[in-house]
Amino acid sequence: MSVDATLKEIANQKIAPLYFLYGEEDYFLDKVADALDAEGVVLQSHERDFNREVLMGPETTASSILNACQSFPVMAQRRLVILKEAHRMNKKEWEKLGPYLSKPVPSTVLVILHKDRRLPVGKKIADPMKKNGRVIESKRMY
Repeated sequence: MSVDATLKEIANQKIAPLYFLYGEEDYFLDKVADALDAEGVVLQSHERDFNREVLMGPETTASSILNACQSFPVMAQRRLVILKEAHRMNKKEWEKLGPYLSKPVPSTVLVILHKDRRLPVGKKIADPMKKNGRVIESKRMY
């Protein structure tokens, strides 16, 4: 799926439970993530304190990601979990995320920012991401 098509879906409030944003062009990846994080898209301003979590790839584990994603929203319809620098996360931790990616929680929007052109995962993880969410590649501009 393209960045423009994804931004159009987000503007029309068609929000998927999973977004895997990868590639070398940081600007477009951040643009999609910022669109999801904007006020009124996934969360209202008064819901953000309890329902928005930002995790950093090298500092987190699969269990902390799963805990954040499987928590119930507090006085809101959804939770927003953003995983930044996912390209620096341990490969073994990726494998532990497989079952969640196959069946994501509908009340959570998980946004994964992987700023590398190579996917870190095999078909066991890539296929469920494509089936249950949006996989967007941002190629380097020439």
